[in-house]
Order: sequence, then C-alpha cells, then structure tokens
Amino acid sequence: MHVGQAAEPDYIIWLSQVAIDKINSLIEKEDIRFVIITGDITDSGMPFQWAKAKSLLDQLKVRVVISFFLLLFSKSFQQSKVPYFPVMGNHDIWSYNNTGGSYEEPYPTGDAKFAKTFADRFAFPNLTGASIVYNNKTCYNPNHNITSWFQNWVLSYNGWVFMGLDWTSRTHAFTPLGYKGAWPGILSLSLSFFSLIFISILFFSGASSQNFPGGTLPWLQEQLKALPRATTKQVILFQHHPLAMPFFIPEAIYSFPPSDKDAIRQVIEDYGNGLNIWGVVAGHLHIWFSGMGFSASPNLPNFRQWLTEATKLGSSITLVNVDQSTNQIARISKLYGLDY
Repeated sequence: MHVGQAAEPDYIIWLSQVAIDKINSLIEKEDIRFVIITGDITDSGMPFQWAKAKSLLDQLKVRVVISFFLLLFSKSFQQSKVPYFPVMGNHDIWSYNNTGGSYEEPYPTGDAKFAKTFADRFAFPNLTGASIVYNNKTCYNPNHNITSWFQNWVLSYNGWVFMGLDWTSRTHAFTPLGYKGAWPGILSLSLSFFSLIFISILFFSGASSQNFPGGTLPWLQEQLKALPRATTKQVILFQHHPLAMPFFIPEAIYSFPPSDKDAIRQVIEDYGNGLNIWGVVAGHLHIWFSGMGFSASPNLPNFRQWLTEATKLGSSITLVNVDQSTNQIARISKLYGLDY
C-alpha cells in the first residue's frame, strides 16, 4: 500500500482505494471471506500513515488479502463483514519523516504502532468458525539490544491455517548515504561506485530469522508443532519478504541471508512433518511472481511461493479460489481495480 509515500501521496491512496472498491464489488460474486495484507502498509511508519491506512482497510465489506490476496471458500457460507489481517513490512518498522524533514525515531517501534493500530483485528477475527492466535507480547532483541514485538499470528478457519510471520529486520538503513528507517535492500545501483556499500549489503539483509526467545523462528516452530495433524487441511504462510527470488534479483540483499533461510527451511521440514503446507505468499518486490520457495530442498519439493504486486504501482489484487471438495487451491488470478 505504501500509504504516505512522499511522491504522489494522493495517487498512492487512490490506488489502494480503487483496489478496495474492486474487492468490495467482488464480495457477493466471489464469496470473499477475508483479506491478508502482505506488508508495507505505510511508507515510513508515521502515525498519520497508520491512521489513514486503517481508515482505508476498514472500508472492506467482506473477507480477503492486499498487497492484495483474496481467499475464497464455497458459496454455502454467509457473513456480513469481511475481516482483514495485516503482516509487517520493512517500510512499517521504523518511523521517519519521508518528505525532507529531519525527524527519525531513535530505534524501531513500528511493531508497537502496528499492534496498536490493528488491535481490534487480532482481538477477535470476526469470522464465524475461525480462531486466531496472536503473539501478544514483547521480547528482548539481542541482535539490536532493543525491545521488539514480533507481529506473528495464526488464523485457523475451516481446517485451513494461515500464518502471518514478521521476519522484518530491525537493522537501520545505510546512514552514510542519508537513508532513514529500516534496511530496505535497495542499494544495488550504487555497488559499482561504493565498495563499502557492497560490503555492508553482504552483512545486512532485509529479513532475518529472529532466532532467539520471543522471535519469529521459535514462534513458527511452536505453532507448527501444535497444529493437529488429523484435522488441518492446508497451511499457508504469509510474510513480506520472499524466501526465493527471481534469478535477476540478488536473494541475500532483498530477502534472507542464506543461513537464516536454511534455518527457516529446517524448521518447516522438522516441525511441519505430517502437514499439508502449500507454501508462502509474500510481497516486497512489487511484482507478480510464481515459483518455488525452496528450490533446492528435496524434503519440500512442492513448497510454492507466490508474490503479489503492490498497490504502489497499480490497484493490484490476487484472487484465490479454494476447492473445498479437494482442500486445494483451485486457481490464483491476477486482478486490478481498473483495467489498464
């Protein structure tokens, strides 16, 4: 969504509005149940950006996913109001003035702002037959010597399980070039001019496994282990950063360090045993992309990855049809609020 982007802010809001209007127009026809937003809800985590983003999302009339990802079930179910469930992105984690002012908070508190903004979404899912588990606690982050609140959640509905995962790095962007906020992974254009940047990029990625008490990797392990094997039909992970990249995008810069990605894969292999895990839905790159999440994993040969395009570039929506008779995703469609 990138609400509050300095360049053409009204246009960015308009794109999100058009996408939401499109979703609302499809609610009856497609029987949309809920929405999941795959991160970068704000552009620089400022309070007014959070407020505006929530006012837009609160206009949804049925159930879905933004960057957008819409989940559909059979026509037999009826409900009045579509809930939405957001995920943290790198633009959300660190508040700063992105219009030329000098303000920047001293350390990242976007997770707390996220929690406050969407407290109602995680207190009660507003979805008949659904339950939600929310990580309602802070922890000490030894990577940065700060308190973090990883915005992780598990939504269970009709035997399907949807996990929202906060892998967003709390690392600061590259200060010598004047960058503010969290590490974005967008400095590749400068590699040929600044060897220091190249060295820095090798050590900092946009996402992290957060492998410490209270972090996201232990959370994922705990939740996978707890899922009932007999009644869980399908598991889908939702996060901002992709696990795998198209061949033309450096994975270690825009995604996870190789060791962190390996750790995530190992947890899914070890604790997802006996579960039907479809794969992961992510955003971050502002492109459509369909592929595999772990290309070199013999134990997860069918672990899919779908990337959603952002409403920053167009009023983009991913519509997903679910076949309840087979407990499989029947179709994934790319849609726009407007025809281009």
